[in-house]
Amino acid sequence: VVGATATWSTDQPNDVAVAADEGYDAVGAVTPRIAGTFTVHATIQNVSATYQLVVPPLVFSSYNAGSAMVCAIATSHQTYCWGYGYGFDASSDLFEQRNYPVPVAIGHTFAQVAVGYAHVCGLETTGHVFCWGQSAAAGSSDYLPVPTEVSGNHVFSSIAAGVYHT
Repeated sequence: VVGATATWSTDQPNDVAVAADEGYDAVGAVTPRIAGTFTVHATIQNVSATYQLVVPPLVFSSYNAGSAMVCAIATSHQTYCWGYGYGFDASSDLFEQRNYPVPVAIGHTFAQVAVGYAHVCGLETTGHVFCWGQSAAAGSSDYLPVPTEVSGNHVFSSIAAGVYHT
């Protein structure tokens, strides 16, 4: 229905967020926070629909904890972080505390992640390292909002993070 606005809801608002997608009146955004089966409702001009959304559990192959957050690599090779938001990249809400895993570094395939005080570095399967967060740029106090490759064309076999360095 052109110009109609949809109303979105769920019976489990603590476990899954539903909202109208910005700019598209009848499109909804569903963001599950945990694994499970969720019921999502949509109503447009007295016409309702209900959908059952099944979210499989995340299985992590490795993780690394920093001072205020944890990042982990899922068996799907997607990287997730949760805790205080320094490690969240520009694809998520920066600096917001999350008590559930949030996908970060979309498009990167990391074999390992290392979490510092306010930054995260990921070692790609190619041996290249990408970092993001506060002070992620070597010797800098800059904030890098997206994973940025470590300069120098180095190939690494492993990484480890300290408070302010990797």
